Amino acid sequence: MTKSAAKKFVLGKIETTEGVDATPTVGANGILTVGLDASGLEGEQKVRELDGQFAGSRPSVFKQIRKPVSFGIEIAGSGVSAITVPAWMAWLRMCGFDAGVVGGTSVVQSPINPWAAPSMTLWPMYDNLKVAALGCRSNLQLTFEDDDVPMFSLSPTGFVPAGIVSEAVLGAVTIANQADPVLVSTANTTFSFDGYSPAVRRLTIDLGMKLSPRSLTGPADRMAASNREPTGNLLVEFPDLTTKNYYTKLLSRATGVLQVVHGTVAGNIVQVDAPKCEIGLLTTPTEDDFLMLNIPFRLLPNAGNDELIITSK
Repeated sequence: MTKSAAKKFVLGKIETTEGVDATPTVGANGILTVGLDASGLEGEQKVRELDGQFAGSRPSVFKQIRKPVSFGIEIAGSGVSAITVPAWMAWLRMCGFDAGVVGGTSVVQSPINPWAAPSMTLWPMYDNLKVAALGCRSNLQLTFEDDDVPMFSLSPTGFVPAGIVSEAVLGAVTIANQADPVLVSTANTTFSFDGYSPAVRRLTIDLGMKLSPRSLTGPADRMAASNREPTGNLLVEFPDLTTKNYYTKLLSRATGVLQVVHGTVAGNIVQVDAPKCEIGLLTTPTEDDFLMLNIPFRLLPNAGNDELIITSK
């Protein structure tokens, strides 16, 4: 049967036992994604360097076969209430975040030690073709760009199950606790960086998860997370130096606070906080003949496991 590449979705569920299929369901483990791509495989191919009487290639074996997946999730609240956990928080767990802590007026998600990040089973579906990935862990990027939908970008990698692919008719996916997003704009979004609110073109944050496939004789192969080094980049209109001079922070190496509040309606507000941002080498690109300021920065921990806090409220 012909398979439609336009009919695609992904299910995901945190694993009880790493690498063992958690069997996600369409009723409880779906999420709306943007740009889902699970088309490839990767692995290490070991060529058997056999001696022989003839020229030509020699046979090979694969030491590992892995399934990389990538997709975006729009940044928005649950759409239910300020204290309802939005759907994306479950997916950020494989990026090294906790499950989210519900408080009186918000749900706060904080990073944990990377090596303690749980693994996730992913079932990307193309029509009725399932291309599962087990034991997934992922890096995370956040993008807030003017007049665009803000986005989480995930790039998980896991291991293929026996048979690699299979066919299944799973039915309609239930989408819950995922509000429609609002555009990044003056009306919807406030930015503050080191006590100043610049005119922002784009903010990107990369969690910098250090992930690698780990293979030893004895334990099962796994995607191991060993560390993270979060970095960011902020592109703004160049401010008057009498109002804000970011070069002083570049020279002093003092840190500054970053905060983004996106959304205005309770239940669909997402806030991003980074308490210690260390500015890198500044550059001054141009845009439509206006001078811009490009601010690279590193997100440092304050008390530990707090360099990037995401709040839904």
